[in-house]
Amino acid sequence: AIVVLEQGIHVPNLKDVDNNVDEQIGQAAVRLANTAIRLYQAGFDVYWLATPPSAFATRLGEFEPDVLQQEHDRLGDLPECRLHVPEPGSRRVAERAALRAAGVFERIEGAVEVEGMEGLGDCKVGRSVGVHGDCQHYCMPGVPDELARILYNQIVA
Repeated sequence: AIVVLEQGIHVPNLKDVDNNVDEQIGQAAVRLANTAIRLYQAGFDVYWLATPPSAFATRLGEFEPDVLQQEHDRLGDLPECRLHVPEPGSRRVAERAALRAAGVFERIEGAVEVEGMEGLGDCKVGRSVGVHGDCQHYCMPGVPDELARILYNQIVA
Protein backbone atom coordinates (compact mmCIF):
# COMPACT_ATOMS: atom_id res chain seq x y z
CA ALA A 1 0.00 0.00 0.00
CA ILE A 2 1.12 3.53 -0.77
CA VAL A 3 0.95 6.49 1.60
CA VAL A 4 1.68 10.06 0.52
CA LEU A 5 2.99 12.00 3.47
CA GLU A 6 2.69 15.77 3.61
CA GLN A 7 2.73 17.95 6.69
CA GLY A 8 0.16 20.33 5.23
CA ILE A 9 0.14 24.09 4.94
CA HIS A 10 -1.92 24.61 8.11
CA VAL A 11 0.67 22.96 10.33
CA PRO A 12 1.96 24.49 12.47
CA ASN A 13 -1.05 26.54 13.47
CA LEU A 14 0.88 29.59 14.58
CA LYS A 15 -2.14 31.62 15.61
CA ASP A 16 -2.71 29.37 18.64
CA VAL A 17 0.80 29.05 20.04
CA ASP A 18 3.24 31.09 22.04
CA ASN A 19 6.40 29.49 20.61
CA ASN A 20 8.37 31.16 17.86
CA VAL A 21 7.94 30.29 14.20
CA ASP A 22 11.28 28.50 13.86
CA GLU A 23 10.47 26.19 16.78
CA GLN A 24 7.03 25.40 15.41
CA ILE A 25 8.36 24.56 11.94
CA GLY A 26 10.99 22.30 13.52
CA GLN A 27 8.49 20.55 15.80
CA ALA A 28 6.09 19.95 12.90
CA ALA A 29 8.92 18.51 10.80
CA VAL A 30 9.87 16.09 13.60
CA ARG A 31 6.23 14.94 13.82
CA LEU A 32 6.30 14.33 10.06
CA ALA A 33 9.48 12.24 10.39
CA ASN A 34 8.04 10.22 13.30
CA THR A 35 4.93 9.50 11.22
CA ALA A 36 7.13 8.39 8.32
CA ILE A 37 8.99 5.97 10.61
CA ARG A 38 5.74 4.41 11.86
CA LEU A 39 4.38 4.05 8.31
CA TYR A 40 7.62 2.53 7.05
CA GLN A 41 7.71 0.08 9.98
CA ALA A 42 4.09 -0.89 9.21
CA GLY A 43 5.13 -1.87 5.69
CA PHE A 44 3.77 1.05 3.68
CA ASP A 45 5.50 2.50 0.63
CA VAL A 46 5.98 6.11 1.73
CA TYR A 47 6.21 9.04 -0.67
CA TRP A 48 7.00 12.48 0.70
CA LEU A 49 5.41 15.60 -0.73
CA ALA A 50 7.34 18.59 0.65
CA THR A 51 5.04 21.20 2.13
CA PRO A 52 4.94 24.28 -0.09
CA PRO A 53 5.91 27.49 1.68
CA SER A 54 3.45 30.15 2.71
CA ALA A 55 4.13 33.67 1.45
CA PHE A 56 2.73 36.02 4.08
CA ALA A 57 4.45 39.38 4.64
CA THR A 58 6.35 38.03 7.67
CA ARG A 59 10.00 37.09 8.25
CA LEU A 60 9.65 33.50 6.99
CA GLY A 61 6.39 33.95 5.10
CA GLU A 62 4.43 32.06 7.77
CA PHE A 63 1.02 33.08 9.09
CA GLU A 64 1.69 35.29 12.10
CA PRO A 65 -1.50 37.26 12.80
CA ASP A 66 0.11 39.79 15.17
CA VAL A 67 2.78 40.71 12.61
CA LEU A 68 0.19 40.89 9.83
CA GLN A 69 -2.03 43.13 11.95
CA GLN A 70 0.91 45.47 12.59
CA GLU A 71 1.56 45.65 8.85
CA HIS A 72 -2.13 46.30 8.20
CA ASP A 73 -2.12 49.12 10.75
CA ARG A 74 1.06 50.59 9.26
CA LEU A 75 -0.11 50.39 5.64
CA GLY A 76 -3.82 50.97 6.19
CA ASP A 77 -4.44 47.85 4.09
CA LEU A 78 -3.42 44.20 3.95
CA PRO A 79 0.14 43.65 2.77
CA GLU A 80 0.69 41.75 -0.47
CA CYS A 81 1.97 38.17 -0.35
CA ARG A 82 5.75 38.01 -0.42
CA LEU A 83 7.05 37.18 -3.88
CA HIS A 84 9.93 35.21 -2.37
CA VAL A 85 10.47 33.71 1.08
CA PRO A 86 13.86 32.64 2.46
CA GLU A 87 14.67 29.04 1.54
CA PRO A 88 16.83 28.22 4.59
CA GLY A 89 13.85 28.80 6.91
CA SER A 90 11.38 26.94 4.76
CA ARG A 91 9.29 23.98 5.80
CA ARG A 92 10.76 21.93 2.95
CA VAL A 93 14.28 22.31 4.36
CA ALA A 94 13.14 21.52 7.92
CA GLU A 95 11.15 18.48 6.75
CA ARG A 96 14.08 17.07 4.74
CA ALA A 97 16.46 17.60 7.69
CA ALA A 98 14.05 15.87 10.10
CA LEU A 99 13.54 12.92 7.72
CA ARG A 100 17.33 12.57 7.34
CA ALA A 101 17.94 12.85 11.10
CA ALA A 102 15.36 10.13 11.72
CA GLY A 103 17.11 7.87 9.19
CA VAL A 104 13.98 7.50 7.08
CA PHE A 105 14.75 9.81 4.14
CA GLU A 106 16.83 7.15 2.38
CA ARG A 107 14.02 4.59 2.81
CA ILE A 108 11.11 6.51 1.33
CA GLU A 109 10.03 5.48 -2.15
CA GLY A 110 9.98 8.96 -3.61
CA ALA A 111 10.06 12.64 -2.80
CA VAL A 112 8.37 15.56 -4.49
CA GLU A 113 10.65 18.36 -3.42
CA VAL A 114 10.59 21.09 -6.05
CA GLU A 115 13.28 23.74 -5.87
CA GLY A 116 12.17 27.30 -6.41
CA MET A 117 8.83 26.98 -4.62
CA GLU A 118 9.98 29.76 -2.29
CA GLY A 119 9.72 32.20 -5.23
CA LEU A 120 6.09 31.57 -6.18
CA GLY A 121 4.38 34.06 -3.87
CA ASP A 122 2.69 35.71 -6.84
CA CYS A 123 0.82 32.43 -7.49
CA LYS A 124 -0.97 32.61 -4.12
CA VAL A 125 -4.63 33.68 -3.75
CA GLY A 126 -3.49 36.94 -2.17
CA ARG A 127 -4.71 39.70 0.05
CA SER A 128 -8.29 39.88 -1.19
CA VAL A 129 -9.47 36.94 0.95
CA GLY A 130 -9.98 36.79 4.71
CA VAL A 131 -8.94 39.05 7.52
CA HIS A 132 -5.21 38.64 6.83
CA GLY A 133 -5.34 37.60 3.19
CA ASP A 134 -4.57 34.14 1.86
CA CYS A 135 -0.88 33.67 1.20
CA GLN A 136 -0.98 29.92 1.88
CA HIS A 137 -3.13 28.55 -0.94
CA TYR A 138 -2.18 28.65 -4.61
CA CYS A 139 -4.55 29.82 -7.31
CA MET A 140 -6.08 26.94 -9.26
CA PRO A 141 -5.34 25.48 -11.69
CA GLY A 142 -1.68 25.83 -10.98
CA VAL A 143 1.11 24.66 -8.70
CA PRO A 144 -0.86 21.91 -6.85
CA ASP A 145 -1.77 20.34 -10.20
CA GLU A 146 1.88 20.18 -11.19
CA LEU A 147 2.89 18.70 -7.82
CA ALA A 148 0.20 16.03 -8.24
CA ARG A 149 1.45 15.28 -11.76
CA ILE A 150 5.03 14.84 -10.49
CA LEU A 151 3.84 12.57 -7.67
CA TYR A 152 1.68 10.49 -10.00
CA ASN A 153 4.59 9.98 -12.41
CA GLN A 154 6.87 8.87 -9.55
CA ILE A 155 4.33 6.32 -8.35
CA VAL A 156 3.60 4.77 -11.75
CA ALA A 157 7.27 4.76 -12.83
